[in-house]
Amino acid sequence: MRYVVWMFALCLWPALVWAQSGGESVTATVRPEVVELGKPFRYDVTMSTFGSGDLGLKSAPGFGELEVLGRTEAPQFITVNNVSQRILTVSWTLRANALGSFEITPPKVRLGDALDSPSRVTVKVVKPGKVPKSVRQKSDQAFIETSIAPTEQVYIGQQVNLSYDLYTDARIFNPQLTGATDPPLDDFWIENLNERQVGQRQATPFNGRLMEKTTLRNYAIFPLHTGKVTIDPMQVTLATGGFLRSSKEIEVASDPIELTVLALPPNAPPGFYSGNVGQWDIDASVDSRVGKVGELLALKVQVSGAGDVNRIRLPDVEIPDARVAVPQEDTKKSLRGNLVTGKRVGTWSVMPTKPGKLVIPAIAFTYFDPTATEYRTKQTAPIEITVADGVLPPEAADVAPLASNAKATTATEMIAEQVQTLGRPTAQHWTNQRTGVSIPMQLAIIVLAIVLLGLLAEPPVRRWRARREPAQRFNQRLHEGRAAIQAAKTAEEVAVSLKATLGEILNLPNGRTSGSAVRRALKDVELPQDDIDKILGTLEDLETSRFAPASAQAPIDAIRARALSVLDTVKSPALLALLRTLALALLVLGGVEARAQSTPTELFDAGDYVKAAQAWEQQAEASKFSDPSSVYNAGIAFAHAGDWGRARAYLERAHYLSPRNGVIESELDTVRGIVRLGAIESTRVGRVIDGTDDLVAWNTAAQVPPWVIPTSVVLLLISTIALFYLSRRKPLVVHARVALLVTCIGFGVWWAQRQVLEDTHVVVLLSGTTPFHEGPSDLAATRRVRGTTAGTMLRAIELRPGWTRVVLTNEEDTAWVPSSSVFVVTQPAG
Repeated sequence: MRYVVWMFALCLWPALVWAQSGGESVTATVRPEVVELGKPFRYDVTMSTFGSGDLGLKSAPGFGELEVLGRTEAPQFITVNNVSQRILTVSWTLRANALGSFEITPPKVRLGDALDSPSRVTVKVVKPGKVPKSVRQKSDQAFIETSIAPTEQVYIGQQVNLSYDLYTDARIFNPQLTGATDPPLDDFWIENLNERQVGQRQATPFNGRLMEKTTLRNYAIFPLHTGKVTIDPMQVTLATGGFLRSSKEIEVASDPIELTVLALPPNAPPGFYSGNVGQWDIDASVDSRVGKVGELLALKVQVSGAGDVNRIRLPDVEIPDARVAVPQEDTKKSLRGNLVTGKRVGTWSVMPTKPGKLVIPAIAFTYFDPTATEYRTKQTAPIEITVADGVLPPEAADVAPLASNAKATTATEMIAEQVQTLGRPTAQHWTNQRTGVSIPMQLAIIVLAIVLLGLLAEPPVRRWRARREPAQRFNQRLHEGRAAIQAAKTAEEVAVSLKATLGEILNLPNGRTSGSAVRRALKDVELPQDDIDKILGTLEDLETSRFAPASAQAPIDAIRARALSVLDTVKSPALLALLRTLALALLVLGGVEARAQSTPTELFDAGDYVKAAQAWEQQAEASKFSDPSSVYNAGIAFAHAGDWGRARAYLERAHYLSPRNGVIESELDTVRGIVRLGAIESTRVGRVIDGTDDLVAWNTAAQVPPWVIPTSVVLLLISTIALFYLSRRKPLVVHARVALLVTCIGFGVWWAQRQVLEDTHVVVLLSGTTPFHEGPSDLAATRRVRGTTAGTMLRAIELRPGWTRVVLTNEEDTAWVPSSSVFVVTQPAG
């Protein structure tokens, strides 16, 4: 036992000596190591000891040409294994005013009775916007760590795991997560992974420090586009402080991520669909190996594996000597760890037409395996079915006629009958009841018009001044800009004056004079590309000169000359573009009456319905689809031309603008019936998709012009006041309560109607071959949607630039369609 004690003491002795001597250490770091010109950065010297010796600076660091903005000290006391550790961190905030690499001479520090120095560090200063993406810019207290795999190149449709973790130094502060801004991931199909882990906290070492890790997001993303894809930073808001302490919010953001998405290799095998990416297997089975002629058998084909099961497409099934109906498909997703898996099952109804042996041939499924980077094909084994004699029913009959007295028996004949009942375009000018006013309001407008009659001379003078003012203002701004540049004394003043002048003469919003904004504005004024590159190069050089030392700057006369040359280059094209805009405005104002000619009517009477429809369509577009007469005429002409998508769209728009118009309502009912016939003909078997049932509230609200309810409330209030003066049997408070009740009810009904009309977007499909996508991308998987045709009206739940999300059968059954394939009824197109 004595020997054991001695051995233990000998092993413990070095640690005791080290602790008694202090266990001192000193390090120096610079954050970030690569910084933009003029941006501040930090230089930290951290000293630590386990002993009782002093910690402090003996001499200051050597910063050379670096500018010192401030200095702070942060002492800490930490207990590790019942041993107290003292830490002192001295931080300097620095800034560089020149490009290049700067080496910081370390200071001498006092560690107990000894002197020591940390190693030398170097900071690199680059031009604005030239910091490499790989450079991390984390704070010491909190940062977001991003994990993505694969990290470099992936194929379109391949699974990529993306996670965001928040790291905080719990020894310094314990923040609360108050908000998070997720990056837009419109270029990907997204699946959530391990949602149970989101929000969980755990202590973990990171770069030699003990940090608290909080899982923020864990995604599986599938790229929908090829090329360079940038994922914007994720931002979170952290709150510190609390009871009896001042609160403070900290914004933390992750680094942006760049991902290269490769297109699938060329020479794909026959039958390959671009959405079939992953690792898949296929299986087929029937519910019975024995059948009869005329009896239905169920064939199930299942594709299962790893990947985005929403994008895969089942193979087509063709069976000789059998009738094969449209399949019913079912999709199920699942997770296996961090791998997205699933299966898609298609069920075909198969009816044998001949007795004997019915062979269901092998069904092949071709897919691309991104892990093996090759195309693969798997197929099922052939299935033999013994078929006995039976009765084969006839082919499905055509649709039933709409009415008992109708002579037509097919959808085509019925549509032809309905076309004969279509009316003609109208020569009347109908009022837009969405912007119309009631009779009392019209009287008030007449009174105001009488007052304005005394100002007849003002409009011509105002128009003349309005035509001259833009050109005068342009020349004045240009003259003021040149004067400011010539009076500038420094490169910074020249750069500020030039940017301000460019922002004014190019009409940049809110003074946004970034390189991309200036480039777009210069392209709009049709400036040659060489001049654009020259101007942008001058702006970049001026921006760099602003932060360069005076010794490194060019002479101020040369800087002024380059800035003035920019204004001379921009002057002529910008002024010509302004004059072209004024000329176009005058042509539009002068051509309003010219467009009201009867040319579309003459084209319609001559039987050229397409050109007549296009002419009225131009009139409707000129009014932003707010003139019910031109919109109705375009719809009628398109109906006679057989374009049922635009016919339904424009007539629905005209009915929305003028809901009490019997002519529009009658023609719209005819077109609705024709569209439904086309949908029945297209599906044959299955449900006809129509959003009418989903738009009951909208149809009810759209039937009432918006001015009816306020006008009715005003009339009721007038009646209440009149009754009060005619009959004084009841006290004033009773009449006041009645008036208040009427006002509240009227306002509530008006607000509800307005909310329904503003929140509901109604769209009409313009083509019978509208592509339905799983996501807002041309490369997203397409869906087989039956029961729709040109003119089908649906409810849209999301409108994006270039894409519209529509509801098909319920809130969960939605699809994306290109915006060019639909017409938005409830708002002006475009």
